Amino acid sequence: MTQQNGGASGLRCRPGDIAQVIYSSNALLIGRFVLVEGWGAHDRWNVTLLGAPAFGREFGTGRPVIGRKTAFRDTSLRPLKSVEHMPKSSIRLESPVA
Repeated sequence: MTQQNGGASGLRCRPGDIAQVIYSSNALLIGRFVLVEGWGAHDRWNVTLLGAPAFGREFGTGRPVIGRKTAFRDTSLRPLKSVEHMPKSSIRLESPVA
């Protein structure tokens, strides 16, 4: 069953969420944070890794790649609380002035 744009009930993530990777065949990605962009092909979320790019294999071809764009099943991601619900002490809205 294909879901369009993550609109189906039962999905934990939504476009725009920050989520933590809790399962991956690439052990180096477990624990990484991602920006959930939208529902993509193969019943997976298209995401962007936050922070440094990662080494992986291209979906379908298996070719080695280094990058930030990838895809995860909904069950492989744990969505985090939105910024509005985080304590203000944990949010840095402005950069320090030099």
